[in-house]
Amino acid sequence: MKAVNAFGPALKWAARPVVRAALRCFVFYPSPKVLVNSLPKSGTHLLADLMGRLPRMINAHLHFNSSHVIAMTQRDFPVCGDLPPVNRDLFLKNFSRARNGQFVTAHLPVIPGLSDILKTSGYRHVLILRDPRDVLVSHVHFIMKEKTAGQIYRYFSQELDSFDSRLMALIRGIYGNPECPNILPISKKMDHFGAWRDRSGVLECRYERLIGPNGGGSAEQQLAEIQRIASYVDRPILLEDAQRIAAKVWSTKSRTFRSGVIGDWRDGFSVAHKDAFKDVAGDRLITWGYETDDNW
Repeated sequence: MKAVNAFGPALKWAARPVVRAALRCFVFYPSPKVLVNSLPKSGTHLLADLMGRLPRMINAHLHFNSSHVIAMTQRDFPVCGDLPPVNRDLFLKNFSRARNGQFVTAHLPVIPGLSDILKTSGYRHVLILRDPRDVLVSHVHFIMKEKTAGQIYRYFSQELDSFDSRLMALIRGIYGNPECPNILPISKKMDHFGAWRDRSGVLECRYERLIGPNGGGSAEQQLAEIQRIASYVDRPILLEDAQRIAAKVWSTKSRTFRSGVIGDWRDGFSVAHKDAFKDVAGDRLITWGYETDDNW
């Protein structure tokens, strides 16, 4: 067994040219390329799993986030228009690494010039949104479980002594604390990512419609959402194909999976959390369609 393990790195190195040659073949796949985009903890893996099960579609294993363009956690941008333009040459180079029939994942807000770059590069853009209250609860658990957020994890574990205080920090944001990088409040994150909803060429889907009955959703909505997304990326499928995909996309094996259940925030939000969220982003929750008023 040790001898086999010793050859592991060498075998991987030798396989790289073969893998690269195989990926070049996807240039003959029909277009488009696809951008799977979301605010973190909104269902990126769910949508990517679906995309990878569509015919003639494969994961390019490329991921882009705001740090490729701008350190969003280091400054407070009052409105989406204050985000600086992207480095066009750099993004064209990076996005061109994917081939036809491949998809990339991203956590990219609306940034001036990015829509044109995606269009120039031949991408279809699919944005998945999720109830931001569920996003926040999931994010707290992710930070504490994975311990990969560096200085944010250290601050959360050493300076904030409870789930309640950590959740409040993500709701209201953190600024000017030398022990922790600045964290945008949920209102700003919703502004930056929700602004994609007003852009042409973006298909908006919802986590709640895609998760299906295993996550507390509807089987009918899940199947309809799967077929709608498949048609948008020019991979239309029959109902039986959608049913087959639906049976596989909800998985507990993902590293980022915790519960995946709709409305999980109700077990995490106290009255104080509700009041804080309503104060900073209650109107946005209504605009996104998750509530009709502030009586929740």
